[in-house]
Amino acid sequence: MESKLISAIVLAGQRINEKSKKNNFGPFTKINQRYAIEYVLNALDSTDEIGRVSLVTDKYYQNMITADIKNNSNIKFIEPESGPSLSVKKALNGLQKPCLVTTGDHPLLTADTVKIFLKKSIAEKADITIGLVPHKLLIDNKISSNRTLYKFQDESFCGCNLFLFKTNNANHVLDIWNKVELYRKKPWKIISFFGLTYLVLYLLGAMRLKDAEIFLSKKMGLNIKFIEVTCFKAAIDLDSEKDYPLIRKLLGVN
Repeated sequence: MESKLISAIVLAGQRINEKSKKNNFGPFTKINQRYAIEYVLNALDSTDEIGRVSLVTDKYYQNMITADIKNNSNIKFIEPESGPSLSVKKALNGLQKPCLVTTGDHPLLTADTVKIFLKKSIAEKADITIGLVPHKLLIDNKISSNRTLYKFQDESFCGCNLFLFKTNNANHVLDIWNKVELYRKKPWKIISFFGLTYLVLYLLGAMRLKDAEIFLSKKMGLNIKFIEVTCFKAAIDLDSEKDYPLIRKLLGVN
């Protein structure tokens, strides 16, 4: 295991519904007698390029994880901080780059998708790469559920919770992430953080994806590359009740 090249961080916190104070759907939702997080860990374990996995979740949820995961010496458990960006920052401490970051509410993630993302990312000269799925792939596969869209002049994309931190400079992204993570479902608010010109161009549909890549890189003092992930399932995570039946269907669960 230690000979593998890339470590991984999996964020497995459960969001709380502020109205009901109950856990929403997420990493510890069961699908066919398995937690969603188990599908993610299995995908990473089946990816030859991945080595040590840091699983970020609190002690309550650690106790829910099956014995074979708890006893897996390749998995390190880390207590989360107050938000995803701070949790990643904590988990990255002491890890060598490159390091993959993903989430535990991603039960449709496959080893093939991870391999493709890593292969494309490693080929890029970048501090950090960010996976994006073309929205047209979801349309072509008749996926009609609402996804958060990033609309550019050339194409619209969905996020897929895949990031590769390639250099130590990439850690700077976490400072920005900490400031905008509350707006994860509102792309225009995230984009407005980087300036009025960028926001206007985005809202007018006048910005291409490549333009956004260049602008963000310059604004943040980093080399940022967007990676096209050509698997529509990578854009579907389990963070709402509406996603649950769709994911079960795509997993072939009755």
